[in-house]
Amino acid sequence: MKKLMLIAGAGGVGYVLGARAGRPTYDKLVDLYGRITRSGGLDEAAGKVAAASADLRDAATQRAADKVKDLSSTAADRLSDAADSVRERVDSPAG
Repeated sequence: MKKLMLIAGAGGVGYVLGARAGRPTYDKLVDLYGRITRSGGLDEAAGKVAAASADLRDAATQRAADKVKDLSSTAADRLSDAADSVRERVDSPAG
């Protein structure tokens, strides 16, 4: 309920401010948005960000795979040692 009231309040404030600013201000904002979206630099920047994020994802994936491999090897060694220890206890004569 609080979220709904917050959204309604924000919408009301936006409406009032927009109504006071008038059509010329709206037209300027629309024109600015159009110039930004038509700009070639924006596409280039988006491409660079996408490439960088793909590189980061690949590096993180490789690092995680290496860590899992190391941990699984360590876990296998520890399990083998524990199994050997249990076998020694079972095989040794009591007493």
